[in-house]
Amino acid sequence: MAGAVHAAVNKVPSLTDRLGSDGHLKISTESIIAEEPDVVLGLPDGVSREALSAVGIPVLNEPSFCPEGIENPGYETIYEQMRLYGKVFDRRDKAEQAVRDLQKRIQTVQAGLPDQKGRKVAVLWPYRGEGTVGAYGGQSMATPQLKTLGARNVFADTDKRVFEVSMEELLGRDPDTIILLHTDGTQQEIKQALLDIPGAKDLRAVKDDAIHVQLFNFTEPPTLLVLDGLERLATYFKGE
Repeated sequence: MAGAVHAAVNKVPSLTDRLGSDGHLKISTESIIAEEPDVVLGLPDGVSREALSAVGIPVLNEPSFCPEGIENPGYETIYEQMRLYGKVFDRRDKAEQAVRDLQKRIQTVQAGLPDQKGRKVAVLWPYRGEGTVGAYGGQSMATPQLKTLGARNVFADTDKRVFEVSMEELLGRDPDTIILLHTDGTQQEIKQALLDIPGAKDLRAVKDDAIHVQLFNFTEPPTLLVLDGLERLATYFKGE
């Protein structure tokens, strides 16, 4: 299935390969209009909903990808995402079947996972080269993802999506396991970014080598990839 998806995506022509200073793709409104799309997904910098609406092109902006995130994310967020696309593309029945398939995947993970006995987990983003680390709190998808696995996000009581946390605070939360999120670099590079922070080697999870490196989109934001991440975390927990 994954191979078929990749093949289909590779056939889609690219309209731009220009990157801005922020690393995001740059494209002009004129380039989009020239393609006469039925709908535009997302709004690149410099492109407005009003400009596209003026020529009859609707825009669907996925809330999960907004910088501020969404309030109280969870699996229902993902289900509603599927139903939204089912409505937009007139595939409601397929969308409902997709939701049922996702629910079955979650049930399968839970049925095959040993009791985690209240495992305490910190989900972190090491700021490489800066000597600091971000933690994912109660408004991140990390919290419901871990709850599904029978584990607890040690920062679930912080009403934020992600925030910078001191090593002293992290030591005080004393996680059994640390999950490190990233978008590039090797697993060892990501681990080293944490280990380079003074005090990190005193963390129990570091002493026990209970560190799992996972691609960012397998935990954040709430999309279908979270289910892939859930299955990978379950495999990691079972294999310890």
